[in-house]
Amino acid sequence: MKRLLTTFFGAAICAFSLIAPHIAYASEQISNTGSAEQIATQIAQNFSDACNSPNDLLAKDPLLFFDEDGEPEGYIVSYYKEGEPFGYIVLDISNDSLISEYVFEKGILNPFVDYSNLMKSAPAYFQAQNQNIVVKTNPYTYALVNESTGESVNNYGETETGFISETMQDTAVQSVSPSKWSDIFIRYAESSFKINDSKWVTPFLGKSQDEIMSATGGVYACAIVALIDCAEYYDPSFYSDSLGTTFWRLWNYTGSYYDSNNSAQGYTNNDKLCSGFKQYMSTRGQAIQTYEQSAPTWMQYKTNADNWNMSLFCAGIIDTATGMRSGHTMSVQGYALLEPVGVPNEEIKVLGVHDGWNTYARYLNFYFSNYTDTYGAFFG
Repeated sequence: MKRLLTTFFGAAICAFSLIAPHIAYASEQISNTGSAEQIATQIAQNFSDACNSPNDLLAKDPLLFFDEDGEPEGYIVSYYKEGEPFGYIVLDISNDSLISEYVFEKGILNPFVDYSNLMKSAPAYFQAQNQNIVVKTNPYTYALVNESTGESVNNYGETETGFISETMQDTAVQSVSPSKWSDIFIRYAESSFKINDSKWVTPFLGKSQDEIMSATGGVYACAIVALIDCAEYYDPSFYSDSLGTTFWRLWNYTGSYYDSNNSAQGYTNNDKLCSGFKQYMSTRGQAIQTYEQSAPTWMQYKTNADNWNMSLFCAGIIDTATGMRSGHTMSVQGYALLEPVGVPNEEIKVLGVHDGWNTYARYLNFYFSNYTDTYGAFFG
């Protein structure tokens, strides 16, 4: 069982339980550190102040989220610039270094709401049903769950029914010792951050899922989207072909295939990424070097970016709805190495990625304990 926020986040959880009556948690507070919401907001502010100059972002509106067992897992804290949304940070106790991901981008409120595209179902649902439970279902996906019906919509607009588990409906969830949380949260609350190293290979590259599916007649494949980012970077004649043409050529060269139960969803085997991309680039008159690695290290991604090259990060998780492995591939366009000041021997290693769905950069903590497997493809 994952470590719980239960006692340490007592004040916030107690307040939240008034909204979500089927989930009951302990309501103790921790010494003089303030409520969990206050601490989360302060950590978010410290982090933003270290990453942005001038320090003109304001952290506020912490949003509690749960894991799929109904246990509180962390906060999504929004950033504002001159009163307008400007990104968010996810503080997640399943990460020892606490920071799961962050975004600094105008118009982005949280994983659900992008003010540049409010027609999507996720932001509409978020705004209409803002008292529903937020559940993190994988490193990049969050679901808004209607506790009464079990219906949900995730930050990509996908809907699901029957979401609420017996654990989430259990009114007798027990609290546990908050010592782990005290160790993590208090040390970060009392520290600031500094950036020890960072790099971005290129101004952000990335098509939205809507753009891809419009160009392909409704077909989507995350690995092909990631390779399109790389093709745009390496191919000076990239725009001589339509987006749909590029997608299908990469699909063919990588031997991608359809989901047997969903003709709109494509799959690509990891071991075809390098060879397929190399073949595609040769037809564009570009010689490219590639190598691949099972269980790649963060240093491999850093080194490749330092040499002004793109990479792919592939990861597997267990889909709790099916009990089966679910994979995802993203282009890696940069990195950051962060250090909480005053926390000895602690560094936070993040990758700057295109998540394959949105048109802004997300910075993801490289070390996530729930990956079943990881795979890297490196170009140069």
